[in-house]
Amino acid sequence: MTLPNSQLFEFNEIIEEKHYEETEHFTVLEQFLNTPEAFTRFL
Repeated sequence: MTLPNSQLFEFNEIIEEKHYEETEHFTVLEQFLNTPEAFTRFL
């Protein structure tokens, strides 16, 4: 997702720096890996 020592910024109503674990992409992926059955039931 990122390069070592890089900075991530989220662009919403404001621009703010985020740690990769705070990004929506990471949290959705983490939830899927922890409980895949919660996602696959919608397929």
